[in-house]
Amino acid sequence: MVLKLNTTKVRAYVGLTDKNENTLIFVGAELEEGSATYRDVFGTELLGSDPDGSPVVYDFSEPSPPGKPDGLSPLS
Repeated sequence: MVLKLNTTKVRAYVGLTDKNENTLIFVGAELEEGSATYRDVFGTELLGSDPDGSPVVYDFSEPSPPGKPDGLSPLS
């Protein structure tokens, strides 16, 4: 979905799921004209909304590979 935004940069955030599990969130970013700041870009057609109308990002990711993580890896 981020690639559909056709942005020049991508930013990654660490988030929490409803089950309190860590997940990565990738967001497109574009340089704001006249500044040195990259702003997050959200495609409104890609977002849903909560009943109160605030935008939400849907996360359909799963751990890769699925199952029990490698407890010996320094990356886990």
